[in-house]
Amino acid sequence: MNVIMINGNVTADAVAYHPGTEKAASRFRIACSQKAAGGEEVTEFVSAVAFGKLAERAARLKKGESVTVVGKCHLTTYQNQAGESIRKAEVFADEIHPANSGAGVNCLSLVGSVVKAPEVRYVAGEKPLAVARTRICVFRPSASRDASNDFFDVEAFGSVAENAEKYLGKGDQVFVQGRLTEYEWQDRDGERRRGTKVTGCRITYLGAKKGSDEGAENKPADAEGFVNLPEDFDGEDFPFN
Repeated sequence: MNVIMINGNVTADAVAYHPGTEKAASRFRIACSQKAAGGEEVTEFVSAVAFGKLAERAARLKKGESVTVVGKCHLTTYQNQAGESIRKAEVFADEIHPANSGAGVNCLSLVGSVVKAPEVRYVAGEKPLAVARTRICVFRPSASRDASNDFFDVEAFGSVAENAEKYLGKGDQVFVQGRLTEYEWQDRDGERRRGTKVTGCRITYLGAKKGSDEGAENKPADAEGFVNLPEDFDGEDFPFN
């Protein structure tokens, strides 16, 4: 499962292009403004792309127009002008609708497997806040025999983070609901890089990795039809380390 709904304002006129195939495509970017927990307004920017007939509708989008986009969130890799490989999240639109307002809606739902057991740290304050960071693998269906996967970094807070650390392990299947957000981090060479994460408002355990009974007495029954991780995948290459 991979479903995202975005409501906001188009930041610039959509750009039509041809991605090396006969199928037309259009790209655009949406600004979603929402109230944060502290009351301040936070604006998140989400890139979207439409293909085929829907690209014709997308190509007419103008700066400032309010839209609702429903689709799937995928991670794509491209090269910038310096020749560096950049990975970013894009919404592959299935539906585009005009909206009455640009009220911010950023809701992403994913079903996948835990790549690495959640790691929890506590933010100092009057009441320490638990922050859990992990990564999940989401199966991407493909028309060809060779299917691909997306790997999403997930961050959760408070009781959600504490429960994730207590109950989730590598290979467990989970349902994550949250917001798609961009962030910056510094790599080991001191270079500033930009990434994408899912800020998890809710993480639901669906089942243990096939063949594992660990923690079964404290978890729901196993569920069928979800992604199984390769045994040799260690999940080390991501910025939360």
